[in-house]
Amino acid sequence: MSLEELVKQANYNLKIIMSNKYIVCIIFSILAPFMVNFANDSIIKILFELYISIIGIVIFTDIMQVEQRYSTIELLYLTNVNKFFLVTLRTLINIAFICVFSIVTYFSANYIIHKEVILRIQDYFSVMVVFLPTTMFLGFLSMLIANIFNNATLGYITSFIYWLIWFVNRDVHTIFNLFCFSSQIEYYIRSKVFLAIFSLIILSLNYIFINRSPFSNIILLHISKIWIRFLNFIHANRS
Repeated sequence: MSLEELVKQANYNLKIIMSNKYIVCIIFSILAPFMVNFANDSIIKILFELYISIIGIVIFTDIMQVEQRYSTIELLYLTNVNKFFLVTLRTLINIAFICVFSIVTYFSANYIIHKEVILRIQDYFSVMVVFLPTTMFLGFLSMLIANIFNNATLGYITSFIYWLIWFVNRDVHTIFNLFCFSSQIEYYIRSKVFLAIFSLIILSLNYIFINRSPFSNIILLHISKIWIRFLNFIHANRS
């Protein structure tokens, strides 16, 4: 594929995946720092890890359901489009969006603390080390659930419940903890490396569903409805 074709594909997919959720994310990125009491700079990392990471769920879940939104899924499977390349490109575009959102949040937080809008590369990199693995894990997990059951809503619900479980139990000292920095776990770097590697494994599992025909999803649709009822039952009992 030539560079010109790559640019055209990127431009097309950028247009097709755009929706109101990106506007919501950018607004959330701007306003979130104003809802936190910043005692010091480390609170910025905690803000990113605990709250801004939710953006991953919002951004990644329906990457492979875009055609369903526009009722063009059958056309996609009847063409010779390289679906592996398609999903990879959309994933990279969304990672770029997450970086943009994180910079906006970083600027907002720095303005609140230091009354200045400046990007300190070393500080920003340390924030991304804490923030990105958790965000990718939540997003790719949500994408996987959505792809298994061909239901984006189910992906959102499952991943959010997973986030909520760890948010409530974030003081548990384990390498699986999504919020190990906020919990002041000494080996948080090791945990972040584990989350990053496991996130890539989950992303690779998503590629299994790339070439699945839309005509084979009837049974999965019924299974997903049962799973949603089960999750609602668990949530009701927790309440």
